[in-house]
Amino acid sequence: MVALWLADSYLDSLSGTGSLRQYIFHPAVSDVLHRVQSIIFIVVLIIYVWRKSAQRDSIARSLDAALEELVKERNRFAGLLAGIPDAVTLQTVDLKIIYQNPSSVAAMGEHSGEYCYAAYHDRTSPCPDCALVQSFKDGQLHKLVRQNTVHGQDRCFEFLTAPLRDSSGAIVGGVESVRDITEHRRAEELLAKRLAAIESSLDGIAILDSSGLYTYLNRAHANIYGYDSADELVGKGWQDLYSVEERQRLEPLIYEGFSRSRGWRGEATGKHRDGSSFPQEVSLTMLDDGGIICVVRDTSERKRAEADIMRLNARLVHKSQILQAANRDLESFSYSLSHDLRSPLTAMYSAAQTLDDLYRPQFDEIGNTLVETILNSCEKMEALIESMLVLSRITKSDLKYQEVDLSELAQTIALELAQRNLETPVAFSCEEGLTAWCDPSLTRILLENLLGNAWKYASQKEHPEVRFGCREEEGKRWFFVGDNGIGFDQQEAEIIFKPFQRSSSATHFPGIGIGLGTAQRIVDRHAGVIRAQGEVGVGATFLFSFPDPPATS
Repeated sequence: MVALWLADSYLDSLSGTGSLRQYIFHPAVSDVLHRVQSIIFIVVLIIYVWRKSAQRDSIARSLDAALEELVKERNRFAGLLAGIPDAVTLQTVDLKIIYQNPSSVAAMGEHSGEYCYAAYHDRTSPCPDCALVQSFKDGQLHKLVRQNTVHGQDRCFEFLTAPLRDSSGAIVGGVESVRDITEHRRAEELLAKRLAAIESSLDGIAILDSSGLYTYLNRAHANIYGYDSADELVGKGWQDLYSVEERQRLEPLIYEGFSRSRGWRGEATGKHRDGSSFPQEVSLTMLDDGGIICVVRDTSERKRAEADIMRLNARLVHKSQILQAANRDLESFSYSLSHDLRSPLTAMYSAAQTLDDLYRPQFDEIGNTLVETILNSCEKMEALIESMLVLSRITKSDLKYQEVDLSELAQTIALELAQRNLETPVAFSCEEGLTAWCDPSLTRILLENLLGNAWKYASQKEHPEVRFGCREEEGKRWFFVGDNGIGFDQQEAEIIFKPFQRSSSATHFPGIGIGLGTAQRIVDRHAGVIRAQGEVGVGATFLFSFPDPPATS
């Protein structure tokens, strides 16, 4: 402003009549007004410029502060996303990736600037079920669970999406969070299976809190106590299911068990909903938080079964005593057969034999017939006694199992039969290599009876044949002795195994009907099976099987 005053005074002195001093200190009124007007304009201009400069500096400082805060916020947001274990991406509305947190980069690789569907799914357009597209459409949060193959393994992923809006509320992008929930799904499936197993258990299973109140129980637990639903017991105490006397008995035992081993197991008497009592087994285990796992089993059926078993055992003991008495009677009978009956029989036979030797010339035909009848009857009686003694020995003898060569044994017996029946040659065939796990002594008696019968009943044929072999039926081995003899009616297949019972076609053959009964008893002692097949005039086949030898034989 001073420079303006001096410059204007200098210009006026050049064009006017006064001196420079006069124009500086004593200007005309019009010059003063002009100069003041210019000074006012300059002041106003300075003030305006100063204010604009001050505003600019304030705006610059605010902008710098905002930028600094924005950087801090961005770093804070990036740090927050970096600390999230899920794979997080920020995407534009056209699904272009503009940010990936470290978890996303580690799991999927660096794909910033690429389209999501192209980077992750090798597609040229968005996925039909894309959750982020749905969020863009309705502005809501969306969740999608999808199976993907990663490094050759099927994994389960959960996608969470949400839209991002600007200050006006318009959607400008979206955030997508991807979480691998494979292990979580497997844990859920395992938990579901365990819960299903608990629910299907016949035992009652429950969880109680530290106050003794039910927080969970399966259906069986409720049913054991007579309740239709488990919800009826949730929140109730275990004391409601026992009488006062039973609670007073159980509580000291339970507390002692918990203090010693954090568990207790024993028997108790529970109370049904209708007030009736029932026996039970209880197993309690204390949890770390003071809760209790309780397993209850209703033992009513077992108690009744035990009582039935005790009664059955008592009857078995009684029958065993009767059987022992019968065995003693049988032993006495066997002793009578071998001594008391044989002695007079021997005397009778000797007397008849002497009578025949000394007085045969003096007897007429009737007398000789009577003496022969006595001798034949004595011989039959002796054979009958011997057969009954054999049956007795078979019933009482101890079995001594071993691997027996049945083919060799059958051939030996057949050779003996052929030597005793030289007048009637029989064609005998035997399959080689047949063995069985059995008692050798009793098995020899078995084959002697079966082969002896076959030899006897085939002897009347013009070309008698006897065979020994093995066949398999329904995975079971059956040894057989067959012949082409007189056979028998199949309706008599059960009768012929009874002692002293013979088929109608065998009545004119010698014998007392004890051989097949002996064979059946031997097979029964081995826990085996014997059966017969026959046809009158065609022949008979007797089949028997022994159980397989034990695995540790």
